[in-house]
Amino acid sequence: MDQLDYRYVSVPGSSNYQETIYNHDGNKFYRGPNPFLHATNKPFITAYSAPTPDFYYSIFKNFSNNAIVEGSLNIYGVRKIVFNKDIYGSFGFIEPENANQLFSIFSNKYAKQEFGPVTLFSRKEYLPRF
Repeated sequence: MDQLDYRYVSVPGSSNYQETIYNHDGNKFYRGPNPFLHATNKPFITAYSAPTPDFYYSIFKNFSNNAIVEGSLNIYGVRKIVFNKDIYGSFGFIEPENANQLFSIFSNKYAKQEFGPVTLFSRKEYLPRF
């Protein structure tokens, strides 16, 4: 088990807690809260998890701006980014980039591990939480 204290960010950032996730078992879909987020022992940041919609926008609205997003990820103690290509935002996504653009941005900056449709991007340099 990973003993480090950090957060992770889930992308693409659905603007509502309800997400539609493609289930590869018989071409079915699941709709509801993302089950992956609650199946880890780490706190997470989603686009909808803030008290106000603007709270985490510095992260989700600036993935293309390296200086802003790296600073924001450090402030919130983010070490991992979870990218699920099979998520469809029930009420849309908040990032200005589409899923392919986000995947390309993360692939060019971070180490990655792929688990089917889920890719885990790891930041080597991050500020740990205290």
